Amino acid sequence: MRSILEAFAKNDATTTVKIIATCLILGIAWLWWDCIKLRNPRDQITGENSVKNNSCNDPNCIRCHSKSNRHRETLERNVILLRRLMKMEPEIFEGMREEIVRVAEETVAKMHVGIDHRGSANEEVLNLSNSLKKITHFLGLDNDTLEGNKKYFQPIEIDDGQGMSCSEEMTSSLPLSPQPGQDPTVFFLPGLEAVPLHKQTTIHHMKQPETQSKNDGANSKYQFYRGCPRNCPCNRLWKSSPIAETNSPPIRLTGDIEALHQNFHIIRKELQQLVSYKDHFVPFDTQVYSNVTESSHTSSHFDTKMKKPSWSSIYLYHQGLRRSETCNKYFPQTTLLIESKCPHRMAGKCGLGSVYFSKLDPNIKVMEHCGPTNVRWRCHIPLVVPNAKRFHKRGWESRSHLRVGRPDVNEQIVEWEEGVPILFDDSFLHSALHVRTTADKGADESRIVLIIDFWHPSLSEADRTALGVLYPPGL
Repeated sequence: MRSILEAFAKNDATTTVKIIATCLILGIAWLWWDCIKLRNPRDQITGENSVKNNSCNDPNCIRCHSKSNRHRETLERNVILLRRLMKMEPEIFEGMREEIVRVAEETVAKMHVGIDHRGSANEEVLNLSNSLKKITHFLGLDNDTLEGNKKYFQPIEIDDGQGMSCSEEMTSSLPLSPQPGQDPTVFFLPGLEAVPLHKQTTIHHMKQPETQSKNDGANSKYQFYRGCPRNCPCNRLWKSSPIAETNSPPIRLTGDIEALHQNFHIIRKELQQLVSYKDHFVPFDTQVYSNVTESSHTSSHFDTKMKKPSWSSIYLYHQGLRRSETCNKYFPQTTLLIESKCPHRMAGKCGLGSVYFSKLDPNIKVMEHCGPTNVRWRCHIPLVVPNAKRFHKRGWESRSHLRVGRPDVNEQIVEWEEGVPILFDDSFLHSALHVRTTADKGADESRIVLIIDFWHPSLSEADRTALGVLYPPGL
């Protein structure tokens, strides 16, 4: 500023022109950089609803710190590893989405990480490449498993309720990613079906009007569907309709969520036995949740001096890694159920998936955030849910619920009910709220759910193997 004033004072025309030209160049450069940032379509779609500053202080958290040096270097090495494996064992990756490698390479390019691959990184690639069995065993995908899992990717079979089974291809009418409010923090794969909340497809029967049934001369019943479309990929996780007794395929839909639903009491019993004599829940970082007032549900700064943790967890699988002591000692039946009845389970095969119990204490809100990726769907199995409704002039108001999606665009609100599964895409903006008042019965009761991450059902086994190489358990 002083140089500018001096230049004008001395009427030095040359200096003045230089200063003005420099300012113009800097202004043009700033405008150019601002335009570059707007080229990302996901930034335009998510906008201000993408909460990126809601991060914890755990340096190993891949959702919050995927751009750390350790994670960046590991991803770059794993991209090289995947390229080598694709050349050496092409049959394992046959039919893989080409976008997976492209997105991973673009992610690395944006990170601007310079690593000398002539050293330990290259040796690691060669060692793993020379033993494909070591890779596939670690990911749980040997050749027999790959062959056996092909049946999960056949056309969906849904019984029409009359002993006849109709087949529908996986082509879905659902919108594809990216969608408003969808902004995963680590890995984003475009072109996957994307809606905030997935409700189970159910078939309902209703009697036809008498006049119509007489004219048709047919059955006086007709059927209609509720929930997601019949050809939505989520039907692979929900319970299938009754199977016809004759000529039924050996497997149509995997029914991962139905297996958890049917064994809800077993899971809850193991949890109650553990917490009855000792609370093993470990608190989350207080940066990602806050206190809320009982009257307005508005957030307030969390009091770090509180003795009791307000949002905490017990992990069975953390970022893909199995915690054997917890699984074997405290939750053997739950672990057996998950590992044997949930073929779409992501944990154990990829570092982007976890399985854990989540406890939310009264008057706490988990702040709005997006999950790490859209290649997974998250499921809640509510185990302990206190009654959290109160009556207003406009009716009953829920004070314990999950919000998913961008407000005023595609937001969905769903209440937890004990034993009733909830399936949603946590790459969308979402938050959780549990409010209790002193007038409520059991005002100090917490909400506890089992959270399990599933692969996006549209991903093939080759896609999942590639993602497991890029983001292995424990990344």
